[in-house]
Amino acid sequence: MDDRTYGNALARAGALGDRAGARAGNSFFDGNTDRETYQRVLTGISDGDPAILDQLPYFEASEAEELEIYEEIVEFVNREDSESPEENDLLETYADAFALAAVREIERIARGQLAD
Repeated sequence: MDDRTYGNALARAGALGDRAGARAGNSFFDGNTDRETYQRVLTGISDGDPAILDQLPYFEASEAEELEIYEEIVEFVNREDSESPEENDLLETYADAFALAAVREIERIARGQLAD
């Protein structure tokens, strides 16, 4: 396997997941959110509160075929050994980047609202 090609595929999956997660995080609050909710979300994320974490946007594996990168993932995997785990690796990279970016954006918005 060409590590550079695989590395490029992982980087692209991460970049696309990051972009999609930031968009999802940006739409988490509805614009009518009160200060207490912003604070509760920040505290819940920091404390690992399941009541808050379960409400955060996340990537659903069942949505994989709708991804912009999915065709690239399939093409990459089909070029390589068909029994290799690359598809899962690429989707996990996307999902991890999505989750981190969503939380980062939610925290950024909440902190900004609380600073006002």
